[in-house]
Amino acid sequence: VSPLWGDIQLGKTLVFLRSNTTKLLEQEKEKRKFVAAMFGQTHFRRKRTLVVYKDMCAARNRLRTAVLKGNLNKRSNISVIAEMTVAIEIAKEQNLPVKWIGDAQILLGRLNRIKSCLDELGGFANDKSPSQQGDVVQEYQKLKQLLSTAKELDIESPILTTVSNRLILLKDRAECVLSLRKAMEEGDEFAIQESLQEV
Repeated sequence: VSPLWGDIQLGKTLVFLRSNTTKLLEQEKEKRKFVAAMFGQTHFRRKRTLVVYKDMCAARNRLRTAVLKGNLNKRSNISVIAEMTVAIEIAKEQNLPVKWIGDAQILLGRLNRIKSCLDELGGFANDKSPSQQGDVVQEYQKLKQLLSTAKELDIESPILTTVSNRLILLKDRAECVLSLRKAMEEGDEFAIQESLQEV
């Protein structure tokens, strides 16, 4: 039984209310409008947040996958560079935590260093390096620097074996050239003849 029942009188075609009853009904109407508005806003915001959350999760998973693939140092994993670049851009758009993006950017920089190192080493392994027409000593020093960079980056590649063997050959040639240069600077005929015989 409604508390307003005594304040309502039903006629044949009309409902008669007392003045305080109208106020009470208006208050009830306002409460229900407020609850209905809250209900609508809550569901709309929830739906919008779920869509954004799904996008964020997809971006996070894409970034994680790219980082996991990129953490492997084998040559085949430098192909992840393009995928990781796209994943970082999407992660920035989705406002993922800066730490995740920063870690991915550090890894991307490392992968780019690995790629450039492997490209240069590949040139030496295939006799396509531009420095090979020049000085043997410079070639030896460049190759030695590249191998130390590869060791620092912990690169695993069959190219390293080929280039290491080439380095051993270049070392002997570079030592001979250096001793010949030194003998020529000093003007020592005997040392020059000896160096030429070693070459």
